[in-house]
Amino acid sequence: MRERDWTGNWKGVIYNYHHYHSHAHEVLVVLSGSAQVILGGAGGPELRVEAGDVLLLPAGVGHCSPSHSPDFEVMGGYAAGREWDICRPEETDLAWAQARIAEVPDWEQEPV
Repeated sequence: MRERDWTGNWKGVIYNYHHYHSHAHEVLVVLSGSAQVILGGAGGPELRVEAGDVLLLPAGVGHCSPSHSPDFEVMGGYAAGREWDICRPEETDLAWAQARIAEVPDWEQEPV
């Protein structure tokens, strides 16, 4: 991912609460295990992800993982070295977040 300018890489799990990033596009690569993931915020579609799956989340797309297998691990990264933030719908001013999301440039390359 780094060679394609997706940086800030980390390994871990997807938070179990709804959140989004207002200042960066995020990629999540499932390294092991499986998880249920909700996309788009509360009431959004729920899908099962497993090792080998890649989620490419444009800035502003809500996501959370209410459950996962004990061996679940993802690697994450952010396009163009952008700084990431964590916005929670119940805590973040929507107009502020929308203005920041509108400023995020498109990614130059796919992450994988």
